Order: sequence, then structure tokens, then C-alpha cells
Amino acid sequence: MPKTKIALLALVAILAALRAAPAPAADKLVVAVGVAPLAYLAEQVGGDRLQVETLVGPGQSPHTFEPTARQMVRLSQAKLLFIIDLPFERVLAPKVAANNPGLRVIDLRQGLPTRHFGPAEAHHHDHDHDATHHHHDHDAEPDLHVWMSPRLASQMAAAMAQAFSAADPAGRDVYQANLAALQKRLADLDQAIARALAPLRGRQVFVFHPAFGYLLDDHGLRQVAIEFEGKSPGPKRLAQLIDLAKRQRVRVIFVQPQFSDASAKALAEAIDGAVLPLDPLAHDYEANLRAMAAQIAQALQPQGAGQGR
Repeated sequence: MPKTKIALLALVAILAALRAAPAPAADKLVVAVGVAPLAYLAEQVGGDRLQVETLVGPGQSPHTFEPTARQMVRLSQAKLLFIIDLPFERVLAPKVAANNPGLRVIDLRQGLPTRHFGPAEAHHHDHDHDATHHHHDHDAEPDLHVWMSPRLASQMAAAMAQAFSAADPAGRDVYQANLAALQKRLADLDQAIARALAPLRGRQVFVFHPAFGYLLDDHGLRQVAIEFEGKSPGPKRLAQLIDLAKRQRVRVIFVQPQFSDASAKALAEAIDGAVLPLDPLAHDYEANLRAMAAQIAQALQPQGAGQGR
């Protein structure tokens, strides 16, 4: 296809997006976030003074996300873009900032303690190659699922409130009051999760995608991931996982709706177990984590207390 035709089609798409994207309300502070749980935090702090654009929509995965033309238009109207260093954000943020000089990009991970993926969470690229095959271990890579800890969510909410107040000084009192209320609820949520998971301390939780490390680390549990970076395990790795799950008497594999559950089902079938959903990207952050803790506790509690010790 000639380059001029491609450029024309791109221009048509942008013009269509401009018509489709509603103009932000004059009295609203327009902010953008990558994933829905961060949108929830922003909405709880900002209330009706904000207009929040969430980039990764329901059912989408941050690992494969690409913004639409409409979203690029909305980003051109934003005053604040909150990121957590997701791969797509590393590419997107500089482009958006170049086209929106008034945009402030804020990395919410700044100042937060960062966990790193351990051996049980890394995909080892074994694919049954011979011993001379070069392995690329993902141990020590930073875990970007920081929102999964209510303790860190509270700190990110505080950073949001500070940014909102700087961009909209007239709303400072509202933001601070909303932040205080949210932080109280997040502290209560953390305590509720602690009560639910306390009997399981030291246990291993088998998950398809390693998104739950911050939550489990907070309460003394460990995640074992089937895949890493969207890659399913090879036959050798799957056999290792089956052996480990049998030795640990695991009967439940948790999966996310954003990924194929074929490998998880194969593992569950091999251990005579079940596959259950957990969604770390659900919008209602507080309700979701409360339900998640209850589901993990229910799934693991009936098993022997020695699992993972």
C-alpha cells in the first residue's frame, strides 16, 4: 500500500477519534492511568473533580495492550498521567508527553519498596532444549504489580492526592479528606486480609500469572507461577510443576481472565485439582481484594497444614 494512502488512512482514523472522543468538562481535572485498580484509587481520592481515563480495558492484558486513536486523543487532553513502569507505558509516556506539553507524568513506583521475581515465579524458557541452550532467567526482575498490596496502594493514593492538589489547588481540602477516608479503609482491608490468610502462613499458592506476589508477601505466603511474561511452560517445566504440586498437595490453580487457562487446566487435571479465577485488574479494588483473600483462604484451608513448609 502506498505510503500516502497509509498516511491518509491514519489521518482519517485520527479525525474520527477526535469526533468520537467527548471533550472533557471544563471544571474537571483530566487524569490517565494504565490499569483499572489505579483508576479506582484516583476516583476515590479525586471524587467528582476528576475525569479518569483508564487505558487497559476489561478483558485486556497490559502485556499486549496498544492504545486506540481515541485514547491518544484523550491523553492529549490529560493533565496528569500516572504510570508504574509497565512495558507499554515506557513506550507510550514519552510519545504522549511530546504531544502534550502540559502533561505531567508521575511514576507511582517512586519511593515504594520493590519486590523482585524469585525462581518459583520466573519462566525459565526450558522448552526442553538441550543443556547447551542459553537460558535467560528472569530472577531479580522487578514485579510491577504494586497495586496488589493495600499498604502500597495507600502510598500511591497519597502521591495521587499530592499531584491532584498541585494541579487543582482549589480542590486540596477535598483531596486530603478523601485520601484520609480511603487510607482508613485500606488499612481496614489489610487487616481483614491478614485475618483471612493468617492460618495459611508459609503456604504456596499456585497461579498462572505471577501477579499476586505483593499481596501474598504481605501475609507470609508465596506464589508459584505457571507462566512468565505471557509465555506458557514447556513440557519439562510443566512436569516439574506437576511434581511440585503433588508434593505440596496443591488442589487449586488460580487463573486470570486476561490469559489462556490451557496450561493451568493441564496442571489441574494432572493433580486432580480445580482451576479458579482471580482478577488482579478488577476495578473495584477494595471489594476485589477482600473477595480474593476469602477465595484463597477457602481454597487452601481444607488442605493439610504442612503445605509449602
